[in-house]
Amino acid sequence: MIPSFLPLATCAAALATLATFTTTEAEAATRYGVTCIHNKTQHAINFDIRLGKDGGWRSYRLQPGWNRSFSHQYDKQDENRSPPIYIRFDSDLRGKTFWTEYKLERRAAAGETCAEGKPYNFRYERNNQDFIDLKTAS
Repeated sequence: MIPSFLPLATCAAALATLATFTTTEAEAATRYGVTCIHNKTQHAINFDIRLGKDGGWRSYRLQPGWNRSFSHQYDKQDENRSPPIYIRFDSDLRGKTFWTEYKLERRAAAGETCAEGKPYNFRYERNNQDFIDLKTAS
């Protein structure tokens, strides 16, 4: 009996196809849009969140060193669309009021945790710790 060998090009194509299926199956489907807010200051931060353009504001308080995720569950997996999320906060820590408002981004994720979300950090302004701002952490 003479052994049969497949041409090298056929083997390479079969391996490439197998690798494609393996990689696709290993990636988790996204089911949520997630934003995560971290407090990197030494002050408790009060802030408000609004979901969607017409949603009502809801108040939160974030202790120093803590974080909080905000998620939107998709209607179907891999939808990767969420209503906008807005945040407002008083950025003046001197007892005066200076409202700052941003529209935040979300990250498509398999779960709802901060580790999976688009991260934002409350931080002191670079040259003045009487003021805070919210910056993306990438």
